[in-house]
Amino acid sequence: MEEQSSSHGCCGGKAWRPVKTWASAASATVFVLFTVVLLSGLVISWIDIPTFTFPGASIFKTTANESSAQLSLKKTEFPPESPKTEFPPEPAKKEFPIKCPNATTKQKCPLDYPLKHETKNIDAEVCPEYFRWIHEDLRPWKAVGITREMLEGIKRTAHFRIVVHKGKVYLDKFRPAYQTREEFTFWGIAQLARLYPGKLPDLELMFQSGDRLVIKKEDYKGSKGTKIPPLFHYCGHHTAFDIPFPDWSFWGWPEVNIKPWESTLSAIKEKAEMMPWKDREPYAYWKGNPTTSRGRGELLKCNDSKEIDWKARVYNQDWGRERAERFKHSNLEDQCTHRPHNKCRDIKYAVEWGNEHPAQAEAIGENGRRYVAESVKMKYVYDYMFHLLSEYAKLLKFKTKVPRGAVEMCSEAMACPFGGSIRKFMDDSMVMSPSDVPPCSLPPPYKPDELKALQERKEKVTRRVEMEEARYWRDFNRRTSS
Repeated sequence: MEEQSSSHGCCGGKAWRPVKTWASAASATVFVLFTVVLLSGLVISWIDIPTFTFPGASIFKTTANESSAQLSLKKTEFPPESPKTEFPPEPAKKEFPIKCPNATTKQKCPLDYPLKHETKNIDAEVCPEYFRWIHEDLRPWKAVGITREMLEGIKRTAHFRIVVHKGKVYLDKFRPAYQTREEFTFWGIAQLARLYPGKLPDLELMFQSGDRLVIKKEDYKGSKGTKIPPLFHYCGHHTAFDIPFPDWSFWGWPEVNIKPWESTLSAIKEKAEMMPWKDREPYAYWKGNPTTSRGRGELLKCNDSKEIDWKARVYNQDWGRERAERFKHSNLEDQCTHRPHNKCRDIKYAVEWGNEHPAQAEAIGENGRRYVAESVKMKYVYDYMFHLLSEYAKLLKFKTKVPRGAVEMCSEAMACPFGGSIRKFMDDSMVMSPSDVPPCSLPPPYKPDELKALQERKEKVTRRVEMEEARYWRDFNRRTSS
C-alpha cells in the first residue's frame, strides 16, 4: 500500500498567519486583562451566584450585599459515594447441537433452530479483494438473466440440484458424485443456512462435482452466447463459463483424512511455530499424484538433478501405502518443514488438481503464510458463498419451486446417518448458532482498466517464466552437447 502524504492548511501546507510584534501583543494582553478584572468586579457585585455542589470543589456564594472582595468560603460538601454499578454478565450464546434419535426413529429436521436472526447493527467489514471476482464469474448472465430453460438444459451434466426455498435447503440428486463430494458440498451450504438463517434468497442451481471443466467458451459463440447454461463447479478457468464454488474439502475429505479447514489451519499454525522459518529446509515442497495431468508430470522435472538444483522437492504420493495406513503420512501440517530458497521467497507453486481442477499446492513465503492465515478464514468462505448465491439469485427469471422427489437436508438429516470420520468431520465443522455480525460487504466490480492491468501483469509474469525456462534449456543443451 502506498503511503499518502498530507498537508495542513493551504498554500503548500503552510497555514497563513498575521505578523505581530512583541510590543503590540503585550499591550493587547494588558488591555484585555484590565478589562476582565474591571468587568469581573462589576458583574460579581450584582449577580447572585447560585450554590454548586460537586465532588472536590468548594462552594462559593455571593449576594447583592457582598462584593467580590468579600466572598466567603463556605463549608465544602461532598455527595455520598454512589455504589459501583455491576452489570450482569452477558448470557452465553445459545447453541443448537445435533440431536440424533435412536436407530428405530426416522430423523426429522428440528423445529427449534431459528428461521431468522437479527445481526448487530454495525458497519460490516469490507470483504477481501478476491470477492470482486464474483461479479466477473456471473457477468455472462448480467444482460440476459437466467431462464428455466437454461437451467434445465444442463441437468444431464450436473450431479445434483440445490434449492433454497423459504429459508430451507433441498437436494435434488441426479447421479452419484465421487466419494463424499456431494455430502460435504451440501453440508457446507446447510451450515451457511445455519450461520445466516433467513438471509439466503430463494434460488435453484445445478452443480457438477467432477474435475473436468464443462461449459467451454468456444462452444457458446455468436447467437449461442445468450443461452449459456449456468453450472456451479469446483473448477474455474478463463476458457470456461463454469461458476467457481468453494471446494468441498473445506468441510473435510474423509477418504484422504483431510480434516475440516478450521482444524487444519489450527494444526498448521501449531506445527509452523514449532520450527522457526530459518531452520527449515530451503526448498519448495510438493507432494501428490503426478499421473493425473500433464502439468503434474512436468513438475517432477523440478526435482534435484546432477545438472541443476531447482531448489524444489517434489514427491510422488504412494496412494496404496497411504490408503493402507489411513493417510497418516499425508497430514498437511507435517509439511511445515520446508521453505523456499531466499531467491524464491514470494513465488507460489500451483498445479492442476486432477484433470483440470486448479489448486495451489502450497502458499510459499511469509506473504503466503499470512495470506493463508488471514484471508481464507471460514467466515470468508461462508461470506463468499453468501454473496455468490445472493448475486446469482438476482439473475433468475423464474420463481423457485421444490422439485418432486427433492429432500430437505438439514444438519441432522445429513449427519445422523453417518458414523466414523464422516460424522466426526461434520461435527467438527458444524455451525452451532447464528452469526451476530452481518456478512462482510461485497466490493464493487473491477473497472475495465483494472481488469486490463491484472491481465497485463499476469501475461508479463508468464512471459518472464517462459523466457527463463527457454534460457535454461538453451544453456543445458549447450553444456551437454559440448
